[in-house]
Amino acid sequence: MSRSRSSIEADISRVKAKIREYEGIKEDLYRYRDTLEGYRAYLNDNIITPVDNHDFTGSGDWAGLNEKAAEMQGNTVRSLLATYDGEVVTLIGDIREALTEIQDMIEDLEDELDDLEDELDALDDDDDDDDDEEHWGPPKEDD
Repeated sequence: MSRSRSSIEADISRVKAKIREYEGIKEDLYRYRDTLEGYRAYLNDNIITPVDNHDFTGSGDWAGLNEKAAEMQGNTVRSLLATYDGEVVTLIGDIREALTEIQDMIEDLEDELDDLEDELDALDDDDDDDDDEEHWGPPKEDD
């Protein structure tokens, strides 16, 4: 027994709404990924590279204890920046995985939509066949 037209159309509407929802989520994920990559580039160019390139050796009165303290602080900053950068890289990777998963979900929904539209077309074909049987007979002549 086949489903009713209204049931199939309701399922088609549901699937289309879900696809739109997932497409919106996908757009948000792309935006978040791009934002994080921009922040990461800024961090690298304007903070990590200058800290790594800074010369803490100094000369004269600066040498000795001050140089050692500055070097320790520099190492602390480098360590914290490396941790932060690693966490950002992990988050970007997680977003990329989520983008792959949501694209797979969208493709599954599109397949479901195709099946539903085929089911609706088959129902239309059955209705057309039924109509042909009801009007069987010689064609009517136009006057």
